[in-house]
Amino acid sequence: MCADDSHCPLDVLFYEAVLVPPTKYRPVRIFKGDKFENPQTVNLRKLLEASETIRAIRLALSGNNEKALLKLLSENVVGQTMQAKMHNAYLTLQQRMGAIFDQDLDKWTDVRVQIPGIKQILEKKQGLFRMNMMGKRVNFACRSVITPDPYLDIDEIGIPELFAKKLTVTETANAMNLAKLRKLIKNGPDIHPGANFIQKPGQYTQVLSINKANERDAAAKRLQPGNSSQLGYPLQVLRHLDKGDLILMNRQPSLHKPSMMGHRTRVLKSQRALRMNYAPCKAYNADFDGDEMNGHFVQNRIAQTELAEIANVGSNFLVPKDGTLLLGLIQDHVVSGVLLTIRGRFFNKEDFMHLVLSAFAETTQRLIIPPPAMLKPQILWSGKQIISTVLRNCIPLNKPLLNIRSKAKTPLSCWKVEDHPAPKFDMSESEVIFRQAELLVGVLDKQHYGSTQYGLIHCCWDLYGHRYATKILSCFSRLFTTHLQYHGFTLGVADILVRKEADKQRRKEIKALRKCGMYLWIGNFSTIFSFHGQFKLE
Repeated sequence: MCADDSHCPLDVLFYEAVLVPPTKYRPVRIFKGDKFENPQTVNLRKLLEASETIRAIRLALSGNNEKALLKLLSENVVGQTMQAKMHNAYLTLQQRMGAIFDQDLDKWTDVRVQIPGIKQILEKKQGLFRMNMMGKRVNFACRSVITPDPYLDIDEIGIPELFAKKLTVTETANAMNLAKLRKLIKNGPDIHPGANFIQKPGQYTQVLSINKANERDAAAKRLQPGNSSQLGYPLQVLRHLDKGDLILMNRQPSLHKPSMMGHRTRVLKSQRALRMNYAPCKAYNADFDGDEMNGHFVQNRIAQTELAEIANVGSNFLVPKDGTLLLGLIQDHVVSGVLLTIRGRFFNKEDFMHLVLSAFAETTQRLIIPPPAMLKPQILWSGKQIISTVLRNCIPLNKPLLNIRSKAKTPLSCWKVEDHPAPKFDMSESEVIFRQAELLVGVLDKQHYGSTQYGLIHCCWDLYGHRYATKILSCFSRLFTTHLQYHGFTLGVADILVRKEADKQRRKEIKALRKCGMYLWIGNFSTIFSFHGQFKLE
């Protein structure tokens, strides 16, 4: 194992000297006027005492027969002979050395009086990393409980108006935003959107008062854009957070890069909690049973550009580790998507238009509407056409329409009719075919809009980019939520109770397995079972 005579890799397991932190970082503790050693100092002192004990025993073994030394060793070190005392002192030194790093290695000391080692100082929630280094309080940040909102875009975050009035961003006055900033100054800090401060960099900061509207009006009139002919910085307004601003969201623990992503804000009135879509939950490892998240309102244009182009939700669609997907719809949305696209699902014009418009929410673009699938005896559109309509209106006009041939996660056995053979895969609901962005065959389930590879959303992200992939996923979220209001889906106690026929079959199988287990036991141990209930070993 040794590369040469002067070096051996096992040398790192032996210590000749111990690094001692400065006294600044292990100060004396004072309690009710009494002074106590710092716990780290106590550990180091005990290590030094153990080392001096071994040195004293070595002196005694080398022939030093001083009475004071021998009396000290006999009183303080366990052992009948010097060799036994040396052995015990060696074990004590080893234990004191381990206790400096980890208190669990100190097996001789009572747990109630054990002194924390370096491991205990650093680890867990109360350690230096999580409590002190990661627990800093910062400006321009908020924190609250998260609640779900499937009507938001997947890259949006709902911010309570109470938070939006406190979170501000600096905006420099210029000719293009002058009218807007004057209006914000007049609104003041109590009316959203408004402003809290006016500042002249390096000179003064004016606080806008809630109750003095005349002062705010005068300050708004004095606000002028920057002029290259004048020296100094132009006036800056610290305005409220408003709809469309970018905020960096974070859920701790931050275990990977997508634990911090940029979201567009939407200000919510009469709310106290942050609102978020279901799709990014996997990236944050978040659920809605009381989880809290942090929001950091970035202050300069460079940071805002980074959030918009690099750290946004769409750009973190894939895991940096292995390229698997992070964003996708879950739970009720999956059920609603299957029920919407199943064969035989039709909608009249009113319901069809309602579902399509609910998917696009606030869009102002002119939508492309396909002709109905059925004309007689009633004009009807199929559920598959609703999916096709959403895709056609989300895909950019200068890009080719997608073609996909894939399969659904729902197996063929789900489409089997009683007393009939299972259908073939071709042209069944388990085969998914898109031609020119039109869904011809198959149901869409978790395979295509969940966080699974090579599905519909993955193809859209690959072909058209993250902006259109997030737009399609957001439309599906609103569409499936609205469709559940048409076609409810519930799970009651009666759905999970075992039927009498199934319970009878279950008992029969368990009884057979018990006998089978006995026969296996007899066979493996080479025993002969007699009719009198006794075992005779061969």
